[in-house]
Amino acid sequence: MWLRQDLRSHDHPALDAGRQLAASSRRPLEIVYITDPATNPAQTQLIDNRLRWLNTHDRRLAGTIRVTAGDPGEVLAALRPVKVYVTADHSPAGLRRDRRVADRLGGSVLESADTRYAIPPGTLTTGAGTGYKVYTPFFNAWQGCGADPVHGELPRRGDDPVWDDWLEFIGHRLPGYRDSRDIPAVDGTSRMSAALAIGAIHPREMLATIGSGPAGADDCLAYTRELAFREFYADVLFRRPETEHSNVNPKFNAMALNTSGEELTAWAQGRTGFPIVDAGMRQLNATGWMHNRVRMLAASFLTKDLHLPWQDGADYFAATLIDFDPATNQHSWQWCAGTGTDASPYFRIFNPQTQGKKFDPQATYITRWVPELAGVAPADIHAQRNLPAAYPAPLVDHAAERAEALARWEAIK
Repeated sequence: MWLRQDLRSHDHPALDAGRQLAASSRRPLEIVYITDPATNPAQTQLIDNRLRWLNTHDRRLAGTIRVTAGDPGEVLAALRPVKVYVTADHSPAGLRRDRRVADRLGGSVLESADTRYAIPPGTLTTGAGTGYKVYTPFFNAWQGCGADPVHGELPRRGDDPVWDDWLEFIGHRLPGYRDSRDIPAVDGTSRMSAALAIGAIHPREMLATIGSGPAGADDCLAYTRELAFREFYADVLFRRPETEHSNVNPKFNAMALNTSGEELTAWAQGRTGFPIVDAGMRQLNATGWMHNRVRMLAASFLTKDLHLPWQDGADYFAATLIDFDPATNQHSWQWCAGTGTDASPYFRIFNPQTQGKKFDPQATYITRWVPELAGVAPADIHAQRNLPAAYPAPLVDHAAERAEALARWEAIK
């Protein structure tokens, strides 16, 4: 059993398949996790902590996971396995790696017993037999198809801290989620994205239990739609792997872009002079996580105020996010940049001042992460006036850069 992005013992078909084969063949089950040097530091630490917990406390896995480094094909071949069960990785890099490993092991030794999704990428098609390019029809088909049932019993409270976090969310914060999820100053989101990224919980389990708490149908639907967005982007990237780094909409290949330099550095460090953007980037740098609403604002600012390639921002997020997921990251960036599948229209350009005022009216979130603005009146923070000298001056004039972005868009229409 080769553990990858499936770090749990519950609802785990690949682990169950390995146990069944071991029992029937009377051979020991080897459970291996092979570290990936490409994983960013924040996610590496998360994985290390999770593996340590599983190896110490999990009822089914304690003391059984061998953590090692090296080329996966060579590590696995040295074990001389009859079969290596995995949870499929549909990312471009994962598919390339698994082809290499399968070639090294030979025959049909490497076998996928599950995926990371409620409905595997590549499953749903339009009436024309093609993949979906727009989210809403995809969601309708996805919802109509229904997820596979949970494999085995659901965990009990106290079995797994990640599961306990999920139960806490559906019991206390899912009620009101539809509205509170956009307010970065409150704890209104589930914070389950990192657990999903490393497979500490499966979306099947989440879908099976989301309605078990006190939340109403509207809040449950709002959260379900977010889970489906993850699956939509995975489906798009699986069908079009080149869009991991290239525009989905090729007409944007002709758009004039600025060259990355000091402005990219200022954006990454949270020194743009736009408080809501800087707060988000500083939260990311300090914690490895950023509120989703602020991610959109930061992405819009980089692509439409600074006119930099969305790939620059996507690369920085890939290097820092604790919940980094290739499909979600790359295609969320393309959505914000206006270049992607079902993208936000290019002319939709977020105004950082009005967005900060709307979603952080008292500047609570801003001053938490930009302490040099503590004590400044919220109205002044949002208007970017009377700010202390210690805070950077605005990199750009938003109104002027908005006009410039629209002019560049008109040139390629």
